[in-house]
Amino acid sequence: MILGYKIRGGRPVRRTEQEQAAVDRLKAERGIREASKPAYNRGELFARLPLRVLRIMMGVPHVASIFYCHLYIESFRRGHKPFLLRVDKLEAESGVNRWAQARALRDLEEAGLITVERFGHKRPTYITIPGVTGILDDK
Repeated sequence: MILGYKIRGGRPVRRTEQEQAAVDRLKAERGIREASKPAYNRGELFARLPLRVLRIMMGVPHVASIFYCHLYIESFRRGHKPFLLRVDKLEAESGVNRWAQARALRDLEEAGLITVERFGHKRPTYITIPGVTGILDDK
């Protein structure tokens, strides 16, 4: 049995075996499991965004802000260069369908967070996110 710690007088003190057994019994009754690996070790994706971007995102709809995080991660993978928008891949990653993606792209473009190049109805769409240089660095 691994003994945990409790705080006494502002200092960590090792629990006795009886105290640890009581804690383990309470955890079992309440269905509390031991902590798994931290999120960063599980392969989850994180987007580290500048504060000025978060301030702008406060004015866009919720779906658009979630979609922007996925676009930002994709842009980071590509070295913040313009990239081809793959609707099926982003739909699988973000859970946002193609119609909501189109609305989110419009909202994000109006907010100035992304630049969209469209080449026709059934042609590819290229996305540029000013992440390292561009319009956001001027503010």
